[in-house]
Amino acid sequence: MVLTDATNTQTTAKRTEKLKTVMSKALQESRKVIDESVVKQIYGELATPELNELIAEVLDGVTDRVEKEFGTILENYGVNEKLLRLESVVEECKSSSASSAPSSTPVQNFAALLPDGVTPQDVLRMNAHEMKLAERERLIAEITALEQEGKDVEGEIEEGKKALASKMQDIERQRMNLQKTADLCTMTA
Repeated sequence: MVLTDATNTQTTAKRTEKLKTVMSKALQESRKVIDESVVKQIYGELATPELNELIAEVLDGVTDRVEKEFGTILENYGVNEKLLRLESVVEECKSSSASSAPSSTPVQNFAALLPDGVTPQDVLRMNAHEMKLAERERLIAEITALEQEGKDVEGEIEEGKKALASKMQDIERQRMNLQKTADLCTMTA
């Protein structure tokens, strides 16, 4: 598949398309699990057509968000570019294995491209480690943002409590003044 815009042309790797297809199918299958019978089982008498529609809308929103984030992850980690390189290496291996000795395998050809002492498993472990580190950093940043948001909300609550206490004091002062006025009125009458 070829994506074209005004400034550049980018080829999408077959494996990238397969990843997207598998993700889409997985989301569709998981979406099918929550149907009206499940909603009725969970919510009992509260299960109404409106609730079913609301749940369907929420699930659709989640599905859209997951697909968007999946696309972002693929883009952020350069998965398409890496898979394009993998496909070119596989093609090179296929073409060279057809012309080379039968004892040579694609893995051996790929391994020959790596620096001495580095195995394909090492490359995979390194990539997985880098992805985990990046995800860890993203999660730490998200946690920090959420903690700050929590502190901000706590601050707003405290300000609200102080404002409420101040208003209550004002009301109590006004009540006392009204009480004094009422007492004076009853004494003079």
